[in-house]
Amino acid sequence: MLAAPILIFLFAPGFVDEGGKYDLATSMLRLTFPYIFFISLTALAGSILNTYGRFGVPAFTPVFMKSLPDRFCAVWLAPHMEEPVMALAWGVFLSGVVQLLFQFPFLRRLHLLPGHVGAARMRGCAR
Repeated sequence: MLAAPILIFLFAPGFVDEGGKYDLATSMLRLTFPYIFFISLTALAGSILNTYGRFGVPAFTPVFMKSLPDRFCAVWLAPHMEEPVMALAWGVFLSGVVQLLFQFPFLRRLHLLPGHVGAARMRGCAR
């Protein structure tokens, strides 16, 4: 995320004077910002499942936000990092990925995941 330094400057201008905080905040923003992409796709997948009457999966998905990745990273990853707080940023990133991946098998069962369509299966492409 190229605009991370600018965003940190706009939203936390006091960090600019303290180089360590500014660099750390920039690194954390770069790591956590993709969460918005993953959670948006998770919401889309959940709404698709809801239209097919599968309400349990989207309702259970947020459990992964505060249970598995965050705690795993805080307990196991933080002691091994130079900046332990970065483990929480990794936890946010991983929780977005896990929430999206959790819904994939349920979408696949409904045949709603796009797959590879070989030329042999496409009528207009066969020779």
